[in-house]
Amino acid sequence: MTPGKHVLLVEDNLIDALLFEQALRIARPESTLSRVPDVMAAVYYLRGIGFYADRTAHPLPYLVAIDLNLGTVSGMELLKWIKKEPAMKGLITVVLTASEADVDADAAHDNGVNSYLRKRHDRDALVTSLTLLHQSWRRQNLLPPSETQPT
Repeated sequence: MTPGKHVLLVEDNLIDALLFEQALRIARPESTLSRVPDVMAAVYYLRGIGFYADRTAHPLPYLVAIDLNLGTVSGMELLKWIKKEPAMKGLITVVLTASEADVDADAAHDNGVNSYLRKRHDRDALVTSLTLLHQSWRRQNLLPPSETQPT
């Protein structure tokens, strides 16, 4: 798996996960994708703990797409954790949610999300969003000098 091209999807709904995977294949065919179903698995993945310790099989992503409704621990808690972890500096975070509540969007932005997208269950719209997101970050985001810019 190529560094700077790996995406982690934190999604417990299989249909939403498959839609995201299809859209990512179209928007960024060179990308690889891992999916975890909940916040705890995402933390283990990002820290490289246990099953996720092999970074060849489970590379650190450049982008994490997070559903807000994940059962007992919300995606918002994961977003807060990512933004507090020094090792996650430079990680792009995207919230993908069915929530129409402005309070959720405000909270996500208050917690440092880079992009907030509402699920529309429309693959073409998701492809467009992912393409624009990548182009925007690739062209405009400046990472610390010690990190390489995703291509």
